[in-house]
Amino acid sequence: MKRKGQFFTVDAIIALLLLAVGLVLIFVTFTGEPVQQQTALYSTDLMSFFRNTRVKDVQEDWMINLWCTQGPRCTKPTRNLTSPEQTLLSTFAQLIKNNRAPLAIFMANNVSMGLVQPQFSWSLTMKRDGYPDTVLVNRNITSTPEQLITEKSVIFFVSNHTLEGPYVAQIDVWQ
Repeated sequence: MKRKGQFFTVDAIIALLLLAVGLVLIFVTFTGEPVQQQTALYSTDLMSFFRNTRVKDVQEDWMINLWCTQGPRCTKPTRNLTSPEQTLLSTFAQLIKNNRAPLAIFMANNVSMGLVQPQFSWSLTMKRDGYPDTVLVNRNITSTPEQLITEKSVIFFVSNHTLEGPYVAQIDVWQ
């Protein structure tokens, strides 16, 4: 009778170990494959982020120093950006128009750090008819995209009391 109890106890422990190993394998393989809809969600979310986030909403010291003129967090009073109330996309377009594309590239790359998981590749490009395209961000580039989703937004802004544009911001996300 004593051996029968030991047998069932060992049997139960082995069953629990197999169940635990099976669950671990299921969860490891499940998280390794992103959902196909995630690519579309990333492109929409990235465009929404750049279209709706204002310069003043980015609370990083390097960004504050680009637009501040005074204040406790302003270490170098400069006026590289005309308005902290502009959205990021409008600011990028204005910098490109004023031949300051390197500053726009710097801003776009620093603001977008960590927004997309590493298994996705993405790029942000500003376009205007008659001018060369300006690639602001180009991350995790792979040679063969399996699924490419493009999101576009048209941008206008006011500069020196003149309406400027249209600029087209294009975000490509692929996996």
